[in-house]
Amino acid sequence: MSKNTVRLRTVIYMLVVTGLLITSCSSAKQRLIGKWRSDKTGEVIEFFKEGTVAVTPPSPFNITITGSYRLLDDDTIRIDMPGLFALFGGSVYDFRVTDDVLTLTAYSVSADYARVR
Repeated sequence: MSKNTVRLRTVIYMLVVTGLLITSCSSAKQRLIGKWRSDKTGEVIEFFKEGTVAVTPPSPFNITITGSYRLLDDDTIRIDMPGLFALFGGSVYDFRVTDDVLTLTAYSVSADYARVR
């Protein structure tokens, strides 16, 4: 086998792997996009496709805090919020979307959110 053949195979392999990673993260992001509400606390989280997130905690003030998010892999997300929340750095969660339920897990504590239609 010549060096050119080996190089060509290596390049093709790299392109296929890169394509699979991009597709995988893209489909994970597609599952995440939308509005989610916690039945337990009333908190609402909305993920937008451009990488922003809006969080409306249950409170008498009805405020919404907007930040950013990015997928670290198919089941891990980092959420960065501004202001005082930024003092603690970004929050990293494992996430899973099953049917219309989003589960966020950090430090072995999970929270479920139902998709808002």
